Amino acid sequence: MKRNALFAVTCLACAALFAGCGASPVHYHTLASSQPFEHAARTRADFAIDVMPVRMPPSLDQAYLAIRTGQTEVEFVDDERWASPLGNEIRAALSRRLASRLDTDDVGDVDGLGDTSSPSDINADSGFSSNSNYNKPVATIEVEIRQLDVWPGSRVQLTAGWKARLSDRKAGGLSCVTQLQAPVAARDYGSVVQAQQAAILELADIIGADVISLEKSAPAQRSCSSAEHAPAIASTD
Repeated sequence: MKRNALFAVTCLACAALFAGCGASPVHYHTLASSQPFEHAARTRADFAIDVMPVRMPPSLDQAYLAIRTGQTEVEFVDDERWASPLGNEIRAALSRRLASRLDTDDVGDVDGLGDTSSPSDINADSGFSSNSNYNKPVATIEVEIRQLDVWPGSRVQLTAGWKARLSDRKAGGLSCVTQLQAPVAARDYGSVVQAQQAAILELADIIGADVISLEKSAPAQRSCSSAEHAPAIASTD
């Protein structure tokens, strides 16, 4: 009996060993750009920003990369995953790009980016942060990702609804829907993530331009940018 038990344990150990050796390594991806934004056209804003947590359907907010394989089929790739929850990845990418393009700061705590002031640090009556470094109005930006479809070797389609309002304005704001397409240069997962990143960064640029317009225009003149855009893929050379 002891010999049989030992044999069984040995077989299980060997099976586990071979299974581990045969498993594919997990690759983690991020939407955070490794390229600096110094060359991007900047517009100095007279306000700080507060990018709120990104909302998205549970079917999109997955740990695994989601790939379209047909009109009604989606494949979740088990060994290709996001470095953090996808909503957090998108929020951090938007925050970095907006802060860079507008030459300002995000007063929210976005995974260690920007200031660590909590929403309670913002004086609701005055619209100013209690932190002396941000003694200026705050533009609150809310984003809802409604579609993020990826066809490897073809395109990424992004649809986002978003709202922006300035804390020093008692009335008025923007409520927009933006649709984007970005080409996917190849069928590999790196190209897939790069195309998604390009679409998110273009979304940030559109939001930034519209928020600047919101600050400078009268309520009757406020409007959203064109609904459809096709961003270029940034070079990784």
